[in-house]
Amino acid sequence: MSQPPPPGWTRPPDPEADGPQPPGSVVPTTAATPSSLSRKARFWIGFAVGVPLVPALLVGLLVAVAALSGSGSGSTSTVLSVVAGVLVVAVVVAGLVVRATRWLTLGALAGGALVVIVLGGACVAILRGLNA
Repeated sequence: MSQPPPPGWTRPPDPEADGPQPPGSVVPTTAATPSSLSRKARFWIGFAVGVPLVPALLVGLLVAVAALSGSGSGSTSTVLSVVAGVLVVAVVVAGLVVRATRWLTLGALAGGALVVIVLGGACVAILRGLNA
């Protein structure tokens, strides 16, 4: 004789059954979804993406602003610089506000900051070598 299922348990849906499944039925999944990843995992994924991507995006943004402003008037380059800066801040704030992307954004910022610090140290070493 079999025991009754524990309270709150529902039978997994039969994939070959016709018709809608009852409400509250559990669909088993094997793939990891972004919401199932831990905060640590999301942070380190963001860090791994941020190390190459954040500095590349910042350099690309600076090059694009310089190319778009060209030899135009000073007000055009100023407006483009302000708009680019506001867009960067808006993307970062949006990434921090949305709960699903918060730890990815923090990891990407940390990775980008690490690259900027290391490159700054390399610049100091190069300048000291040139002055010696």
